[in-house]
Amino acid sequence: MASYWRISLLLGCSVIIACSFFVPGGIYVAPGVVLIVATFIVARRAPHAAVCATFGYLCFEQFFFTMLSAETMLVLKVLPELMLLVVLSAIADKVMRRGQVSRAGITIAMLAGLMVLTSGLINAIPSDDFIYYGRKILRYVPLVLIMPAAFEGQSRIRFLQRFVAGLATVQLLVAAAQLVLGESAYHYFRPTVESVAFGEYVVPVARQIDVIEGTRLIGMLGTYMDFGLFLLFTGCIVAPFSLSGQRNPAIPRGIAIGLLAAIGTCLVLTFSRTTILAASVALGGYLLRQRRWLLLGAFASACVAVALLPFLLNELEVGSAERATHIVERLWGTYNMDYLDPRRYTRAFLLFMVPPAVLSVSPVVGIGPGYSRMMDLNLPNWIPIFTADNGYVSLLIQFGLVGVALFIALEVLLIRSLWKTWARSHSPEVRRQTLALLTFLIAIPAAHLFVDVLTIRYVSFMFWMVCGLAVGVVWRDHSSASLQPESTAHIT
Repeated sequence: MASYWRISLLLGCSVIIACSFFVPGGIYVAPGVVLIVATFIVARRAPHAAVCATFGYLCFEQFFFTMLSAETMLVLKVLPELMLLVVLSAIADKVMRRGQVSRAGITIAMLAGLMVLTSGLINAIPSDDFIYYGRKILRYVPLVLIMPAAFEGQSRIRFLQRFVAGLATVQLLVAAAQLVLGESAYHYFRPTVESVAFGEYVVPVARQIDVIEGTRLIGMLGTYMDFGLFLLFTGCIVAPFSLSGQRNPAIPRGIAIGLLAAIGTCLVLTFSRTTILAASVALGGYLLRQRRWLLLGAFASACVAVALLPFLLNELEVGSAERATHIVERLWGTYNMDYLDPRRYTRAFLLFMVPPAVLSVSPVVGIGPGYSRMMDLNLPNWIPIFTADNGYVSLLIQFGLVGVALFIALEVLLIRSLWKTWARSHSPEVRRQTLALLTFLIAIPAAHLFVDVLTIRYVSFMFWMVCGLAVGVVWRDHSSASLQPESTAHIT
């Protein structure tokens, strides 16, 4: 029976590939079929490798786009979500055998889908906008189902650590080249963008201007913020394992310390205030969960001092935060009164002016996926361009209070569950996994203040990947604790 199935699959793929050369756009069909079949075969035997390959592709996607036509770029943009669906279909039997784990993942996926569907139907969103913008929210949700089954076992977690560390090493080497070579390296690794479309609005731009009179490292991810959040993710995955005294860690302690030092340096040189804030929150959460009270107090005092120093030194009139040429000037520029003025076109405008407009029109479910109903809000035409600068406002606009509440509930539930799992577990390995995931998830609400983590490709993939791992770790530890004798299954 198995051989019959393999022969049928081979013949079917051969027919599709042969026919593809006689239809319009067939040049994409043949390699697509080969990729789907290869992904399915790999996922059946090693689903963790298929997931890592998808994530690896995403990390180099922007560089690939520098060498491809716009038509090819549009096709490749759907490749990661297609690969995830293939992986999910290949391991569907393994997913369904995991009982409470699969039910938790299915519940999260269903709530996300219902949120998008309900808002789209109630607001009568055009099908094109509904598919395009709804897909941006849901494309990586399958990871919640895939990750618990694909990364079950210590060996696969170690594989993920090494893989992510390898990706980070390549990105850091590219960042070093950008630091040494300057603009020529930036232009080589960053694609040119002729225009950006937001529903009915098309905004012409000559290039994504991420480097303005200063050095902001971007690696191969296209923007300094994406690069910074990827480095933060790497640090969260590596630090709890390699710095905890684990015997025979996936990444040797000396290499891990060097990698974390390079990550910290590049985080600063990205000039990304979003990443620096998120990394500070992550480090604070890490120290809090470990009960390192002295270090936590010193770190919190340093953060307060950095925030108050511009006021103490009467430096409120520093130059524009967006055109800063020095990291200190950029950080202090946040306190510039022009930047905080809600009447100006900044995040402050989004925070103080947009929510009242949305709540007065459609408070419960928003105006639907996309921006086809933005005119109903009586806001400036440029608003769709900046909605991704605040993830909570973006959720409120498109999915109303329901969307914001679901995101907050998911974060609170996962963080609370991981916090309790760390306290309850007696397994050093489970504690390390829990601490790594907890550190990243604690940083997400802070990052979401300045970027929509659910729609930006790399960030969204990392977020749902960590959510899936968290579901698996929590439920597996809960199940093992319930099987222990009552005398040993206690919360410490």
